Amino acid sequence: GSKAELEVYIRNASRVGDSGKIFALVYNEGLIGIELNEIEIKNGQSDSRIVIETEDIKNSSFSLRDVEGIGIRWDSGLYIASCWKDIYAREIAGGEFRDTEELKQALILEPMACPNTEQMPVTDDRIPLLTEELFTTYEKIDLSQIRDLPSPNWHLATNSFLVHGFWNYGYLVLKKNVEEGQKMLSLGVPGIYEKPEAVMAVLFGFPDFEEVSEEMVAAIKEKNQETKEGTFGCWFVGLKM
Repeated sequence: GSKAELEVYIRNASRVGDSGKIFALVYNEGLIGIELNEIEIKNGQSDSRIVIETEDIKNSSFSLRDVEGIGIRWDSGLYIASCWKDIYAREIAGGEFRDTEELKQALILEPMACPNTEQMPVTDDRIPLLTEELFTTYEKIDLSQIRDLPSPNWHLATNSFLVHGFWNYGYLVLKKNVEEGQKMLSLGVPGIYEKPEAVMAVLFGFPDFEEVSEEMVAAIKEKNQETKEGTFGCWFVGLKM
């Protein structure tokens, strides 16, 4: 799988302590800290380079897209953090999160789904889960219907990229993919594929662009797409179950 290098630079930190642990902070019904590495301070400074899997950080089932910030807990009891997104700034600043060991226990008791990783089967009476069956459906939904999705996805209702796309087109797209008895959900924001838009989509957590298809058109009743300039489709993010 793809990897990313995370660099953490600290200066003028002689009072925080000699060592600590670096956590990637994600939010799933509460803030979770995925332990990345230990960190040491020498002469008030530290340079740490950490290589992580982008789709399954430290076997946590969370991807780099899920990370809300970085937190460091020092052995002295002090805590510092860097917030990447504003939505959970208060929680990140407070430093109250479950650490990696608690996360492992939570994953054992309640397996969580994540984009591009092995999905747990989800029972849904509306969709027959038949062995070796494969199909994809699309559904046009309103911004308010995000609250009908599993609660770990509710924060998407305040995602700036999603809200902007919704007000431009008046709808969002819920994609259901069923394969060999497993159901995966994705939420799509309609838009035109352009390089600046692609950068913004990735920054706000919507990395996958899917060009509009006949099945998608039939579901969202979006006609005459050929009159639009550029390639029309949806920016998707995998949903947590």
